[in-house]
Amino acid sequence: ETDRKLAEERFDLMIQGSKEGLWDAQVNADDPFHPQNPIYYSPRLKEWLGYSDEEFPPILKSWADCVWPEDRERVYTALRRHLFEHEPFDEEYRALTKAGEVRWFSARGQAVWDSAGRPVRLSGSFMDITSRKHAEEALRESESRFRRLVETANVVPWEMDFAARQVTYVGPQAVPLLGFPVEDWHRPNFWVDRLHPADQDFVLAICRDTLRSEDSPGDDVEYRLIATDGGTVWVRDIASR
Repeated sequence: ETDRKLAEERFDLMIQGSKEGLWDAQVNADDPFHPQNPIYYSPRLKEWLGYSDEEFPPILKSWADCVWPEDRERVYTALRRHLFEHEPFDEEYRALTKAGEVRWFSARGQAVWDSAGRPVRLSGSFMDITSRKHAEEALRESESRFRRLVETANVVPWEMDFAARQVTYVGPQAVPLLGFPVEDWHRPNFWVDRLHPADQDFVLAICRDTLRSEDSPGDDVEYRLIATDGGTVWVRDIASR
């Protein structure tokens, strides 16, 4: 009896100290997604969703009703594959809180199977990842705005491995600049070979000085490039290491 109480106390402390929401369920292999199937939810999950113990009974329906409708079938499919095909269960999905807020969660689970390979138990954890998802979305929007800006502006974005003298990335705006396809820009020495002979030495010297200096703010230099028709194109190159 003493050992049992000690184990329960340790379990309660673990639940209280965990930053994740925990869950545990006996699995009905014949009907694993019946809404009334019993399941334990730790207080953290109910706290995130904004429900009291009385409002969030320990059955599957409590959680399933919160999962965003567009995500529910995908999560159920992943759970089914874990239970019956032993594929890992690690999903991200949206859930609706009691206050009507959409939040993102990461869920992981691990089943236990009997000797016949039938699932008998499933335990796992939830983590609120809403802040991370919002940050990722903000980054995607920022990158999208930058791409639109670059595509409409009269500039050519580029990156270069100076040691290899090879352009590793160049925007499509480079094509009308010199008349060469983007693939040509990626050839070793292409940019160096297109430098006007009278400008090549001082441009490469500036690049070398920038790479050697830890405090260099970058380059801002004007020089000439040779186009595919042999003509000269003046460019202003603003670069940083």
